Amino acid sequence: MPVIAVTIVDQTVGVTQVGEIGLTGPTGPTGTVSAAGDGTVSAPGISFASDTNTGIYRPAADTVALTAGGVEGFRASNITAEVQGLTLGRGAGVLASNSVLGAGAFASNVSGTDNTAIGQSALALSTGNNNTAVGAYALDANTTGSANIAVGYGSLGANTTGTDNVAVGYNALNLNTTASDNVAFGRGALATNTTGTNNVAIGRTSLNVATTASNNTAVGRSSLGNNTTGADNTAIGYFALVANTTASNNTAVGSYSLDANTTGANNTAVGYNVLGANTTGSHNIALGSTTLPSNTIGSQNIALGVYAMSSNTTGNENIALGFQTLLSNTTGSQNVALGRNALLIATTAASNIAIGAYSLDACTTGQYNVAIGDSALSAVTTNSYNTAIGAYSLNASTGSDNTAVGYVALLVNTTGNNNTAIGAYALDANTTGASNVGVGVNALGANTIATANTAVGTNALGANTTGASNTAIGTSALSGNTTADNNVAVGGDALFASTTGTQNVAVGASSMDVTTTGSYNVAVGYSTLGANTTGSFNTAIGRIAGLLNTTGGENTALGYDSLSSNTTGVQNVAVGSSALNDNTTGSNNIAIGTNTDCDSATASNQINIGGVYRHNRLVHTPATLATLNAFVGLATGTRAICSDSTTVTFNATVSGGGGNTIPVWYNGSNWIVG
Repeated sequence: MPVIAVTIVDQTVGVTQVGEIGLTGPTGPTGTVSAAGDGTVSAPGISFASDTNTGIYRPAADTVALTAGGVEGFRASNITAEVQGLTLGRGAGVLASNSVLGAGAFASNVSGTDNTAIGQSALALSTGNNNTAVGAYALDANTTGSANIAVGYGSLGANTTGTDNVAVGYNALNLNTTASDNVAFGRGALATNTTGTNNVAIGRTSLNVATTASNNTAVGRSSLGNNTTGADNTAIGYFALVANTTASNNTAVGSYSLDANTTGANNTAVGYNVLGANTTGSHNIALGSTTLPSNTIGSQNIALGVYAMSSNTTGNENIALGFQTLLSNTTGSQNVALGRNALLIATTAASNIAIGAYSLDACTTGQYNVAIGDSALSAVTTNSYNTAIGAYSLNASTGSDNTAVGYVALLVNTTGNNNTAIGAYALDANTTGASNVGVGVNALGANTIATANTAVGTNALGANTTGASNTAIGTSALSGNTTADNNVAVGGDALFASTTGTQNVAVGASSMDVTTTGSYNVAVGYSTLGANTTGSFNTAIGRIAGLLNTTGGENTALGYDSLSSNTTGVQNVAVGSSALNDNTTGSNNIAIGTNTDCDSATASNQINIGGVYRHNRLVHTPATLATLNAFVGLATGTRAICSDSTTVTFNATVSGGGGNTIPVWYNGSNWIVG
């Protein structure tokens, strides 16, 4: 049995004893050994008799070290263990800053520093610096390449001068020679890359046939697996962009995303199977599971949402955002759909805009429609040129050329065309009425089949059902109209209560606001004909002109306050500020001039021109002198015909009781022949 000769320094007795220690017990020393000295790196406390600078020493408290030839090689404490300058395997020329483990690892290095080589033939030919190779034949062809990391059998195996590469996995970046700044994680990742740079491949066989392609990122098994020279692609997910060959500038995130793409460029796909059938289509953006999965050559589409544009094949320039938006579109182009089920079953429809859940969701081939709001234009199928903005606007419509802006505007419109409704509830009951314009909350809100109406203002023509060719501008203008036609109301509450009255014109706030069935009236000015109910053929122009007229008809009042007290009088004419303003029930009067009036509020058949010429309209009918003298307020110069004159002498004073009928005139006191 071999024995080891040691020298023991006995600090207890202070002498050196030399003997032999065998496997069966000590045979040399005869003294008591209680402790060894600390020693130094060149004279260890425990050494060999024939090699006193090799052994064990204590460099510090609770620390032990091994030294060989006066050089420390191993140190252990109660905290750490360190190996310094340790060579394992057949590495040659190893410098102090390199770490080597494995047969043939770093075998040819003569000048490289700060390298780590672990595995058979790892970094076998290298003279580069700052490389890490872990695995048999990892970086085994590297010569001057630096700052590379290779982990796995054959990883970066052909690299010679390439720098700053990271390869982790069996044969990762296996054929890379001079390319730099690549990252490959996974078996066969970037396996055939030779000179391509700035690639990232993470996943088994990702980017594994790429040769010179650069600036690609592939994360996921087989992602960009067939890419050869395509550059600036990003593929994240199982089989993402797996069929891509030479196309560039694509981004695919999700399993099977863009997995059939070959040469299509500038596409972005995020989600499971998005753009899964795309081959040559370019400039598409798809986000969401199964978005644009059938697209083949369609370009410049944007689809965001699960199943968005899931049937599109060749349609171009579409935008779909939301669950199942443009779900059935195949070849339709230039559509915009935002919201769940927007343009849901459109197939070949083009140039439509649908924003809101279920908007235009029944449209198939209709074109140039705009629907903004929940369920807007949701019943349109093949119709075109409609605009609906607001939840449920034009919800039931199948007509064309309609515009609805506001909540439930034109809600139940079916086949009515050329309607415009702006405001919540505007034209919301319209079904087949056409060429109507309703602007304001509830404008034309009850209209059903009537046509050619214009209503501007909250509740304008709000009760109209079948009345046609009406114009109402102002809050509640013509708001009570139901079946009447050809009315014009401009001003708040103008013709407010009119129901069946026709061909009225009311311009001014509260003008004709209580008229119900009166027709053929014209009222211009604030509160003109304000009390009129059934009176017809009246014309009142000026503030409060004809204000109290109720049933009076065929009156004409021109000027502020003219005929303002008239109630039932008919066929009066008042021209001038406050003309005939005291008249109540008098009829057939004419007053021209400011403040001109008749003899009384009930007087009839009188004429007053400027207060100078006053005349009773009946004086032109032959009358007795007593009748002529009974007229009140006769103006000088009034002419008449006397039927009982006693004289016919020109310029004589007339006396009654005779038998002559002659023309006469009033001189202020008497009637004179002439």
